[in-house]
Amino acid sequence: MLQQIKSLKKKILTPEAYKLPAVKEIRALGIKQEELENLYLLGLPRIPIARCPFTGEIVTKAIDIYGLDGPWWEEFSADILPQGSPYVITYCGALNFENKKILRASDSSVHEVLIGPEVPYVIPYLLDFPQVKCVLYSTVLLEEAFTVYFMTYFANPKLLPGQSHQEWLRSHLWYQNEKGKTLWEIHNDVWDFNLAPWLEPPGKLLWIHPSDPQMKLCTEPPSDFPYLNLKGRQKFLMLREGKIIEMPIPSGRPYEYGDFFDP
Repeated sequence: MLQQIKSLKKKILTPEAYKLPAVKEIRALGIKQEELENLYLLGLPRIPIARCPFTGEIVTKAIDIYGLDGPWWEEFSADILPQGSPYVITYCGALNFENKKILRASDSSVHEVLIGPEVPYVIPYLLDFPQVKCVLYSTVLLEEAFTVYFMTYFANPKLLPGQSHQEWLRSHLWYQNEKGKTLWEIHNDVWDFNLAPWLEPPGKLLWIHPSDPQMKLCTEPPSDFPYLNLKGRQKFLMLREGKIIEMPIPSGRPYEYGDFFDP
């Protein structure tokens, strides 16, 4: 299926595709590509990424766990929201390459993956809300057996539209305002890799032991916390054309109109 999608993309993006006689054919190819990508998305396995601290329910996420060449990893890919709790507001992630060779990654410049750092972090902006809690969990995914960290945020009561943060791998936060209008923002909130202070008082940052089949939530004792002093790059990593590119982490400066459009 991925080979078919890749072949269709290649045909659609050729210069000849934009010549008038080819418009009808290209439109048909685009419809076929969309159908295949929907089948691919609906067929993704749903894996546990957290347990809700308010209801105790396990939260699952549809993820391409096989290779980094799948469309799900792309910045603007269609996605399925986390399932299992009404209090999930967003989830972030980190993937540790551990100096391993990437077995399958797209060589297309269109296929960019916003990996993020290699070690877990929290977003103080979100945790500063009194009703927000974060659950940290890690497991091993993909052919290369990379360690992946999930930081899932919950709020009870929920935050206002636009107060949350874009999800892992995505650059935009899409939401509906009180009038039902769809809007988007890009949040540039700082990351904090120093997790220890967030363990006090207990209950703000919760965790699940790596690959725990029971997905048991832990809050104490802090001496049992398995996510301190982990090795990995504290950089914003992007995967482009099969190569890892290091970028600065978010600065906290709010984006302005001129950052996206010419004044």
